[in-house]
Amino acid sequence: MKKLYHLQDDRKTIDEMQRGMKSKDKLIGLKNTHGLFGSDKWWKAISKNKLQLFTLSGIITKTWSGHHNDFPEFQLTDENGEVTTWPMESMNLHNNLGSKIEIDYVIQSLKASNYENGEAKCVIEVRC
Repeated sequence: MKKLYHLQDDRKTIDEMQRGMKSKDKLIGLKNTHGLFGSDKWWKAISKNKLQLFTLSGIITKTWSGHHNDFPEFQLTDENGEVTTWPMESMNLHNNLGSKIEIDYVIQSLKASNYENGEAKCVIEVRC
């Protein structure tokens, strides 16, 4: 499989997530539970399994440009038939319907616990 995305190469996303973490706004951003998002401390927490890395495999079954045509997303269907939706980040997967895909991600706590069960899946790497 070819690596299509790696968070360490995505300075824009890291900067945006860090701004949200640093914000005093209690409704926006991630909680700082393992160090500042994308920092050396944060990556070290992943490598030491203090911030658990998950891998999901499946097939790309749908792509679209988001609800307002501004946030491209794709649908992954795993071997059990479970369907999840993921951001395309900086990838273009529109021509990859039916392709096998793997996503590495971590789960981070949100500041606002009443949204998305209080957690966010943060994409680390995508391979297709």
